[in-house]
Amino acid sequence: MANWLMAKLSGVDIHDFGTTFKAYRREVLEQVPLYGELHRFIPALASWYGASICEVPIRNINRERGISHYGISRTFRVFFDLITIRFLLRYLSRPLHFFGTFGLLSLFGGSSIVAWLGVEKFLRHVPVMASHGPLMMLALGLLLGGLNLLAIGLLGEMQVRHYHEPGTALLIPSTACFVRRTKSTASRNNFQDHSFSTTESSHPCDAHPSPGTLSRLMWILGAD
Repeated sequence: MANWLMAKLSGVDIHDFGTTFKAYRREVLEQVPLYGELHRFIPALASWYGASICEVPIRNINRERGISHYGISRTFRVFFDLITIRFLLRYLSRPLHFFGTFGLLSLFGGSSIVAWLGVEKFLRHVPVMASHGPLMMLALGLLLGGLNLLAIGLLGEMQVRHYHEPGTALLIPSTACFVRRTKSTASRNNFQDHSFSTTESSHPCDAHPSPGTLSRLMWILGAD
């Protein structure tokens, strides 16, 4: 039953995920990140990276001594790992599709309850808080939960975009306008002594200081 569920959720049609008789190519394993107890799902993770998975029938040897370490306590851990694998394989690059679906369902349910309560309140003049207090709290929870799920999905999309576009940076113009501080007289005098001159424009923001002048200006502006 567990192997059938693993095969359906992972999309890899093999009969035994827990067998220790496995063979992999080194270049495939080097691309598969393993942590926790995901070693059981190496075939599913490898298939996500483009590897081909096949089964070769072998003769299974029955245990002659010792006891099995598989029990009901491991069922919950495997179930959580199954959820992780399902999420990684289908929604790793589009988390908003996962969280957004549940968020929209939650918002739709909360909005429907609020609309019905509004009809009860304004058309039938029913004391909503006294008659349907728990239902109102449920609607509020659904609305807040839906908004939170949508926000989590959007944050996940931002993280995915940042991961796939690490070199994208904000373009800053090559010229910069330095504002002279007037807090200290010494700073004003130092700024005037180390000021740079322009050749084509009289506006200070159109000047192109040298690296040495720029470093001195940064030091002066940072002084008290």
